[in-house]
Amino acid sequence: MAFKTRERLGSFGYRTRRGSLDAISESNNFHESNGRKWCSTGTSELLPGQSVGLEIDHIIETRKTPFNDVLLVKSKTFKETLILNGIPHLTKTDGFVPFEMATHVPLLCHPDPRHILIVGGMDGSGLTAEILKHPSVESIHHCEEDSEMVELVKKTFRVSGFDHDNPKYKYFSMNAKDFLRNKDGQYDVIITDRSLTTHEADPGIFGVSYFELIKDALKRNGIAVTLSWGIWIELRPPDKILKENIRWIRNLFPSVNYYAVSAPSFPTGQGGYIIASKEENKDFKTPLRNLSESEMKPWKLRYYNPEVHFAAFALPQFAKQQLFPPKPQIVDETRRLDLPRQLCLSTSC
Repeated sequence: MAFKTRERLGSFGYRTRRGSLDAISESNNFHESNGRKWCSTGTSELLPGQSVGLEIDHIIETRKTPFNDVLLVKSKTFKETLILNGIPHLTKTDGFVPFEMATHVPLLCHPDPRHILIVGGMDGSGLTAEILKHPSVESIHHCEEDSEMVELVKKTFRVSGFDHDNPKYKYFSMNAKDFLRNKDGQYDVIITDRSLTTHEADPGIFGVSYFELIKDALKRNGIAVTLSWGIWIELRPPDKILKENIRWIRNLFPSVNYYAVSAPSFPTGQGGYIIASKEENKDFKTPLRNLSESEMKPWKLRYYNPEVHFAAFALPQFAKQQLFPPKPQIVDETRRLDLPRQLCLSTSC
């Protein structure tokens, strides 16, 4: 592969593929301050008036794919860091947080998870490595349309010990909605690891039609999990997209909840997941299988445990009221008017 060096950013070790659009460098996202090199991420799009900068050692690679602007950097704090369309999505330092929480929460809430689908998830290795720790799993399908990004991420972020040639794993490079059609009742768990900043070539992935396809693709007691940037971003007025997404999903699934995760590389330090089931009155807070300390040790878990599972569903009051408002109580006016007479013990009543 031919590369050219850009003299203006040569001190960063910046390499870019010939013919790329150099979208990130041309927007002046790189600068030096007191001899330290910084990359300003595009989090201002998620949080207007606020910006997050990463001190970096060098740039590993940039790539303009048909779907994403991909930037790989070596960060001082987070080591290897994947930035998609200006937003940090994955780091070597805290990547285990979304990997563990996107997988073990739904799989441990399912009575017998055998067939799993991942939508998005970069190269899929981090999520798949966690899913394969569950002995009941028989197959993992991974759908991500941006195959060029997948191959690029494999080189830097492939989880140690996972082989993409694993017979239980199969990758599909195609549009998620097209893939989900005609997949009725095939999956026990579907994990959607896609951000809100979708590319123009794939608009509206978070919409009624997508969640309808998810519901159809799940088995009778199937569980779906969908990535969220967290309450501080997705409940920001006027859009409040998290509230809207949950409203859509509650119209389709009888059981819906939301759980939060914390990691320092997230734009606000917090993200989360919408979780839904086709099963009535599903209790997501209490896993069907509680992992003991002896069980967790060979799994080498660093974030997930049963206590974190339960606590993740606790929401601040403002978020709880917006996402899951209490149903209005219906008062029987006739009984209410009769109540004082029924309780009155005086002969004058």
